[in-house]
Amino acid sequence: MQAGFSVALGAFLFGVVIAETPFKTQIERRLGGAQDMFSAIFFVSIGMLIDVQAFVDHAGLIVLVSFFAIVARTLASLVGLLGSGQTLGLAASSAIILTPIGEFSYIIAQLGVGAGAVPGSFYAVAVGASLVTAVLAPFFAGKAERWGQWVERRQPAPMRGLLDRYRDWLTEAGAGMARSRVWQFARRGVVSVVIELVMLAGLFGFSSAVRTGIGSFLSRAGYDLPGWNLLYWGLVLTAAVILAAAIMRNLHALTMLFAEALTMRSRNAPNLRPIVQVGFQGLGVVGLALVVFLTFPFSTTVPWVAFVVIGAMGVFALVLWRHLIRLQSRLERTLAESVESQESARTRMVRVADGEQSRDWNMDVAEALLPDQAACAGRTIQELALRSRFGCSILEIDRQGFVIGHPRPEVALFPGDRVLLFGTEGQIQAARQELQMERAFTPDESDFDEAVLETVEVPPGSMAAGRTLIELAVFKKTGVQVMGIEKDGRRILNPAGSDRLEAGDRLLIMATNPEIRAFREWLSGGE
Repeated sequence: MQAGFSVALGAFLFGVVIAETPFKTQIERRLGGAQDMFSAIFFVSIGMLIDVQAFVDHAGLIVLVSFFAIVARTLASLVGLLGSGQTLGLAASSAIILTPIGEFSYIIAQLGVGAGAVPGSFYAVAVGASLVTAVLAPFFAGKAERWGQWVERRQPAPMRGLLDRYRDWLTEAGAGMARSRVWQFARRGVVSVVIELVMLAGLFGFSSAVRTGIGSFLSRAGYDLPGWNLLYWGLVLTAAVILAAAIMRNLHALTMLFAEALTMRSRNAPNLRPIVQVGFQGLGVVGLALVVFLTFPFSTTVPWVAFVVIGAMGVFALVLWRHLIRLQSRLERTLAESVESQESARTRMVRVADGEQSRDWNMDVAEALLPDQAACAGRTIQELALRSRFGCSILEIDRQGFVIGHPRPEVALFPGDRVLLFGTEGQIQAARQELQMERAFTPDESDFDEAVLETVEVPPGSMAAGRTLIELAVFKKTGVQVMGIEKDGRRILNPAGSDRLEAGDRLLIMATNPEIRAFREWLSGGE
């Protein structure tokens, strides 16, 4: 809210951040009940705000807005799909399904009414249009394929030829870019420069609001720190210089690459290459200065402070350039390793090389998350017989970050597993319903005895360090099943009894909550 964004947008951004963490599955499981509760509260509160008489009073406007939403969203989706290289029939059948405006429009309309940007009747219009488009959505979905085929058959021949040539050009351009060595080498650097420029703009853009918030907090707390402004701008300066050094370092590498690519066929390449490189570097410096000038909060700071900060950035960069490069390289390497480990722990999506063949085969890939009370928990893939019953196959299992690729029939499924299914849309839907079916729950049952998956680290000095699983007899002594071991970044699923534990190893175990607590104490103490 301090940054000027709504609570809804903040919640959305927070969800995006959480979705990229390795604890995503655990958070989904823990907050599943709260999600259902707040979903009910949301729709009940929205229903209480609905004025039926307002629907009658603004029926004409609701119909007009609904018609506009259907036409505009269909055309926008159609243009976007055609731009991505899809056929006219597929684009039309897909675009007509995307007509519902969704319940998020309620929030947007309520914010607009509360801010006085739109009249009070606009909320009823938004809710009415959302209901109309939602009611029409099943009808459109049922007719979408037929309408798409009708449009495909009746498109003019010149239009068909134009779309075919555009699709061929798009395919060739993508293949050429994939084969281009220049783009392969420059892609990572371009992405890094864009991200670093956004971070620098965000640092300066939010610096004034953050400084005001810190000042208000210090005032309310009764602290009087005369030099805290200088300290704050010093920290901003340090972060900005590190980002600027990273940008200049990546720009230097990119300019060398582009200069080499542009002059490699020239007879005067040795003399022309430095000129081209210096020109590109000059443009990069001008662009960086423009970003700083446009995003620095000149209007909320004393002018001399702004110029001192910007000037100090240059002096600081010149004096400590080598140290900044070393620090930035270390941070970038750490971030890259974190992202790579995150990607390795995430379920890998299966891609079909030929999009036309995938449509001909009518195959699809989708995920299914097993709930805490899954009825299929503990049963193996062979026992479930998804392929013989529904015609659907399990490609991968993501178990708390441990990925089991091409699982064998004897692998069992457990609550919290994220399963990657392969088949037609109907086959996947039937298999997902089977996997997500919850067991019958009686009032006298307690969920305290339910087995859960948990990650436990072997502490330093543990009596288990240096001993094998068969020597420890973990299940016999504690009732805990060790499902996986992670040591030095290497993961072992379904470990054998000869696997040896060491201090710092992370164990994926399955047990009840009391057994997990006892197992932690057992690892830390003696027999």
